[in-house]
Amino acid sequence: MRTQGVDRNSLMSHHRSVLLLLVLSLVLVVSSAQGQGREVPLVVFVEGREINTSSVTNVGPVGASGLQQIFLDLGAQIRRITLNDEIPADADLVVLLRPVRRLRPAQIARLWGHLYRGNNLLIAVDPDNANVGTANIGHQVGSSGLALLLDRAYGVLIENTVLVGARATGATIADLDANYMPVYPDSVAHEVLAPLVQYDLPVWTWGARHLRVEPFGLNGIATPLLYTSDAYGESNSDVFPPYRNNEDFVAAPLALDSSDDVVGRLNAAALAESVVNGSRVVVLGDGDMLTNGYGLRLNGEVPRHIGNYVFAQRIVAWLLNLDPQEWLPLPAGMTWIAVDGSGDDWQPNFAITPDSVGDATGAADIQQSRAFLDDQFLYLLIETAAPPTARMSVQVQFDIDNDGQIDHTVAVQPNRAQVTVGSETPVRVLDAAAAYGDAIEIRLPRRIIPVSQSIDYICLQIGAETADCVTPPATIPTALTTALSEIAFYDQLIVTVESNQRVNLRSTPDTQHSPIMTIANGTTFNALGRDETGEWVFVQNARYEGWLATFLLIPNGDVMSLPVMETP
Repeated sequence: MRTQGVDRNSLMSHHRSVLLLLVLSLVLVVSSAQGQGREVPLVVFVEGREINTSSVTNVGPVGASGLQQIFLDLGAQIRRITLNDEIPADADLVVLLRPVRRLRPAQIARLWGHLYRGNNLLIAVDPDNANVGTANIGHQVGSSGLALLLDRAYGVLIENTVLVGARATGATIADLDANYMPVYPDSVAHEVLAPLVQYDLPVWTWGARHLRVEPFGLNGIATPLLYTSDAYGESNSDVFPPYRNNEDFVAAPLALDSSDDVVGRLNAAALAESVVNGSRVVVLGDGDMLTNGYGLRLNGEVPRHIGNYVFAQRIVAWLLNLDPQEWLPLPAGMTWIAVDGSGDDWQPNFAITPDSVGDATGAADIQQSRAFLDDQFLYLLIETAAPPTARMSVQVQFDIDNDGQIDHTVAVQPNRAQVTVGSETPVRVLDAAAAYGDAIEIRLPRRIIPVSQSIDYICLQIGAETADCVTPPATIPTALTTALSEIAFYDQLIVTVESNQRVNLRSTPDTQHSPIMTIANGTTFNALGRDETGEWVFVQNARYEGWLATFLLIPNGDVMSLPVMETP
C-alpha cells in the first residue's frame, strides 16, 4: 500500500519531478539562517486568482479572516503574496489554505525552498472535484511533486480520496453545507491535542480527504492528529459533479467496491517536524475546517464548533514555535468541564452544599455536593468520605407537583442513566455522562430536567437501599456559559437547522398542534427517526426533542435511512 493514492504507471515520472523540484528549491535557498530568531513572526498567506486560495480579506463563509485573527492574537504579522513571487526569506510560516487550482513546479519549488531554509508550512487541501461555491477543486495536490516531497521528507502523504460517512449520499457530498462529519483527536500525547482529548471534542470537516502518516519519514517525524473510523476513503473523484447544479451529469455511485478505496482508521490531519533543519509542517485534509463560515464560524462571540477553534489556535501556536505558556487560553464563555470524576475544573464560586458527616459509611457518606446549569446541561459534583465505587448509583429526585412525593427521578451509574416520570416505564438517557473517580461527576441533558424545578434530593443508592441523601439549595445556579456541544453522539445522522427565521419544533409530525418551542438557525440535533414519508424527522439534542420538517434541515446523510417512528 506504499504507493496508494498515486498513479503507479507514472511513478517514475513523479520521481523525476521530485528531483527537478529539489534542484529548483536549492537554487531558491539564500541562507538557512535567515528568518530565525525574530521577535515578531512573519506569516505569509498564499493568495491570488491563479490558484484561488481562501483569502484573509474575505470575511464571507469561505474566507480566512478568522484564521488571520488567530495569528494576530498570537502576535504575528501578516503578509499576502502569490506563488509567482519569491517567498520572503524572513517568512517564518507560509499558509496555503484551500487552493482550487493546480500548483506549477516552480511554485512548489518556492514552497520547498522555504521549508529547506528551516521555516514552516500550513497546508489544507480539499478533495479533487469537490465543490466550493460554483468552483470545483482541481489542484491535484495528491498526485503532485509537493505530495511526494512531503511524503519522502516528512512522512505525510496526501491521498487522492474523499471521506464518505456511513449515511452519506451523492447529494450530500455534492453540497458543501451538507458534506459535514466529525473527526476525532488521535490517541497520541501531543500538546496540540491535549484539550481536545481532555474535553472529548471533535473537529468538524466539510468534505475531507485522508492522509497516510508514517511516524518516521526520510528526514522527519510525523504525528497523526485527527482521524475517523466511521468513514471510508472513496478514490473515485467522479462522485462529484464537474460543477455545482449540473443536472446532466451522472455521478459515480458511492460504494466501497474498488480495490483503491480505503477503510480503517483514516487520518484527516497530521503534523511533522524535520530532524535536519527543524522545519515544521501541518497538513489538513480539508480546508473548510479553518474557514469563516464552517470550522471557524462564530455565533456572536462564541465559536460554533469549539473543537475547530481550539485546534486552529493550537496548530498555529505550534507552527509559530511559541512556548506553550504563550499559547492562547481556551476560548472564554464556554463550560470547560471534563466529566472525569475529579472536579478539578469546577469554579470555586459554585456554591457548596455540605451534608452531615458520618450519617453513612465510607464511600456512601456524602460530604458535600455542587450543582449548576449552563444553556444545555445540568452538572453535578458529589464528594464522598471515600472514593465512590461503580456499584453505587446516584438518584436525582424531583417533586414536580410539590405534594411531598418524588415523581421524577434520574438514576445514574457510570455507564447507564435513565429517567422515570411518575409510573411510566424508565427511559434510557443516552447522552448523559458520569464518571467515578475521587468524586462522582455527572452531566445531564436539560431536556430531562423539569422546567423551573429545583432538585429536591440527591441520594446515593447501593442496590435497592438508599445510603445517604443531600438536599441541594432551592435554586440551582445558572452559569452564563455555553456548553461545548449540543449533541453527544456523532456517529448517527446529524441535522442542522437552516432557516432565516426561527423554526417550530413540534410534538407530532404535522402542523395541527401548537409548537413546543421555536428553534434558532444553526442548531444541531441527532436525528433518531422519521415519519413514513420522510417529510418529518424526530430530533433530539441536550435541550430539546421533537419533530422538525425535513425541508428546514441540512442532514449530513440520507433521511430515509432512519427508522420509521410511531407517532401519537
